[in-house]
Amino acid sequence: MKWTEMTIYTSKEGIEIISGILINLGIDGFVVNDPDDFKQFAEENSDLWDLMDEDLYASFDVEPNVKVYLEETNEGRVFAVNILSEISKLRETNKDGIYGRLEISQDIIKEQDWANNWKEFFKPFDVGRNLAVCPSWETYDNKDGRIVLSIDPGNSFGSGLHETTRLCLISLEEYVKEGLNVIDVGCGSGILSVAAAKLGAGKVTAIDIDPNAVETSKQCAVQNDVAEKIEVLCGDLTEKIKEPADIVVGNLFAGIIVRMLADIARVLKDDGILITSGIVSDSLDDVIEGYNKYGIEIIKNESIGDWHVLIGKKTV
Repeated sequence: MKWTEMTIYTSKEGIEIISGILINLGIDGFVVNDPDDFKQFAEENSDLWDLMDEDLYASFDVEPNVKVYLEETNEGRVFAVNILSEISKLRETNKDGIYGRLEISQDIIKEQDWANNWKEFFKPFDVGRNLAVCPSWETYDNKDGRIVLSIDPGNSFGSGLHETTRLCLISLEEYVKEGLNVIDVGCGSGILSVAAAKLGAGKVTAIDIDPNAVETSKQCAVQNDVAEKIEVLCGDLTEKIKEPADIVVGNLFAGIIVRMLADIARVLKDDGILITSGIVSDSLDDVIEGYNKYGIEIIKNESIGDWHVLIGKKTV
């Protein structure tokens, strides 16, 4: 099915007026884009900035607008005509410009594009010395005999494309040995858990507070024929993990890493390895301080661009 996306450009003051017009027309499904809302969200969630989507930063400067999605049907076309008429009337009263420019753009969108267009740009790629990531809908010519991670991230973070995921994969390749016990904190898509299992870990415990991530990780384990090695849990580290681990890996972000370090140190064996990424340069000192506080000696700090992975060994 095709849809018409109508974007009505306005001002902060005009958002409420336009929302009222749409509701009066019988349209209660629309999207409001107010840059002040984006800024407030960022201020209230400043500890999430490390992994905040770049599109959100761009939203800080967006012109206030209201988006309406109308089916390409007779009913949808009637709604479109009524919207154009009502906005035209509002424009006549907008002599002082308080409601913004009140211009409307229209684009045709295919429903399947929303869910699948991104897949066009997700192709197989190599990571580190011996790993490769291949989306489930692609084929990979494994001429070099790499360990292939088949991934379908769904709604969960962790396609392998992001620098932080690649840093973690490269680190796991270096430190996972045959038979080791690995914990993947905030497992997301399950890609790190699958990598650890395929690299020889004896047992992998994947844990995430998001039920969608738990289901995606379970499916990823089955898809890669390592389900017998991976236990996937929903919850937090404090409640669920009792057995000590040789390696703990967490592709999180600085604020969460720092808050979890006490608990991570609890489940990490003496001389165990901690791998954390999702750390930008501005937050690096905070995480380093946390490592030192909980007796985890930093043995490596690698980066891709502004993203870092810290690797430490528990010494006390």
